[in-house]
Amino acid sequence: MALNPARQQASEGAHAPHGEGWLLPLGMASLLLGLLFLFFWILLGLGLDGDAPDAEAATVIARRWVLLSIGCFLGLQGLVLVGVRLRRSEALGAGASRLALAANAVVMVALATVLLGLGNYVFSRHELWRADLTSQKLYTLSEESRRLVAALEGQVKLVALLPPGNREADAVERLLRQYRDASPRVLLESYNPRTLDSRELKLRLEALELDPDASEGELLGVVVQSGRADPSGEWRRERSKHIALHDFWKRDATDPSRRVFLGERLLSSAIREVTEGEPTRAYFLTGHGEKDIEDFEPRTGLSRLVQALRQRNVDVEELDLLTREGVTVPEDCDLLVVAGPRKALTEPEVAAVTRYLDGGGRALFLLEAWYRSAEDGGGTRFDASGLEEVLAQRYGIEPLDEAVLLLFADPRTQRQAATPQLWCESLDKTHPITQPLALRGARIAFYSARPIQHRPTLQVDARSLVTTASWGQRCFSTPDPARRMQTAELIRYGPFSIGVAAEYAPKPDAGEATPRKRSRVAVFGDVEWVTNQFLQEGAYSNQELFLNTFHWLLEEERLMVGESHRPTSYRLSMTSGALERIQALACPGLPAVALALGLFAWILRRRS
Repeated sequence: MALNPARQQASEGAHAPHGEGWLLPLGMASLLLGLLFLFFWILLGLGLDGDAPDAEAATVIARRWVLLSIGCFLGLQGLVLVGVRLRRSEALGAGASRLALAANAVVMVALATVLLGLGNYVFSRHELWRADLTSQKLYTLSEESRRLVAALEGQVKLVALLPPGNREADAVERLLRQYRDASPRVLLESYNPRTLDSRELKLRLEALELDPDASEGELLGVVVQSGRADPSGEWRRERSKHIALHDFWKRDATDPSRRVFLGERLLSSAIREVTEGEPTRAYFLTGHGEKDIEDFEPRTGLSRLVQALRQRNVDVEELDLLTREGVTVPEDCDLLVVAGPRKALTEPEVAAVTRYLDGGGRALFLLEAWYRSAEDGGGTRFDASGLEEVLAQRYGIEPLDEAVLLLFADPRTQRQAATPQLWCESLDKTHPITQPLALRGARIAFYSARPIQHRPTLQVDARSLVTTASWGQRCFSTPDPARRMQTAELIRYGPFSIGVAAEYAPKPDAGEATPRKRSRVAVFGDVEWVTNQFLQEGAYSNQELFLNTFHWLLEEERLMVGESHRPTSYRLSMTSGALERIQALACPGLPAVALALGLFAWILRRRS
């Protein structure tokens, strides 16, 4: 029976000439082995530590040369064998063509993998180019730190005592270069203490105010100094702070196997400390059921807020006015924070706060919209903090005895319900606190907030910072939020102001030689927006709003930012049914799809 010429040609092309069938498998095996040797060469290079002894480092380098030589030889041999096999198959039929295409695809994928690995290694080791692909730019100098060094009046020198070839030290040195590039007032000096003789090392350590007899682990790190370079180029030091290398990293509390880099946090705090001298002091009022600054609970604690302040060279302390002699606010108080009092301040305490504000004090009032049943059982009522009269008389600010609720459709009952949790996108675009946030389209989350209204007052500039205008008629306030069914006489529709900032600038009396100091206050109708839960949420800008308010109260407008760095945790919540569907899709769903596609391709080829 005669064969089809095309089928006969394909059948002949599917078999290699005698003696040449071994070229392709041998070439592919040689190529893959070469890639494997090159892969181990890269891994051994990444594991080379600058802290290793010289003999051990020399052994590692020799092994790398052996791996590189063998890998290159096997790779080139494989390419030559595959190339010879493909050149001798040019005259064969369709079977050989398919074989050539498959071999070509394998070779191209292997070469692309090698080039990608080598390129990544070269770029990571020699700092030719880097890209920060994290959503919050965690490995790029933050806007706040750039503003900090740009606003420096004097000069800052960063002295790096770091060993080369150490990955931890390399991360610190990259960060130091970002500080240097951010401002001409930041100087960078770097040297390896292991390469200096004992006499020169001792002189340099004494100049840096470090103990020459300390261990190497205590000396390695960064020294941050403030001062100026005189006309002769000699550095005149004013203040100095040393940060050990091992302090730049810490174990993650939630995942001990993961380490967190604290470089920017430590360096910016040290720059503040050496340039500002005495730290800022913030006192948190206690004794009235306020939020605890040492509480780590998500919904009740302020530990994250206090941590953010301490990172910015702020001393945070609690203040119980009744335990102080004379019931007075300390003279070194730069900022007084009243975080959600649940019972009224006494008259002596209110008088002490009033005197502090009259003397040019700065205060942040977070007046919580909490409520409780009245003793006679007739509905609910709000408890006064005792500061309402002071805020109304001095600044024209009045916290209302109402709670803001948001209407939404309950998916379970398909009925309209109300929730005390809301987020606000309507921020004042002209006030220094909220302007950078408004330009970025930031959102602020609140929970059970009370409206804050302000009226025009002589010598007071009061402006609303955050409002519920974006919610329209879906947002309302009521003095009885515990009632399930709200009647028309209890409902008042917005928009509502949740936060107000005011500056009191009295005119000097006729007999005064110098004008009195200005006083600034910020009042928010909620305290939970600064608790741990809301400060760590990456979807909201609560942390940025608090820090900007803090800087504005202290007249540090140059440090206000639209976004700050913080690692964000994301949660994926799903029901048990959704989890079962995902598991069914992964196994056996995905393998079944692959088998179906293979069967479909086989049927198409059989028909052709």
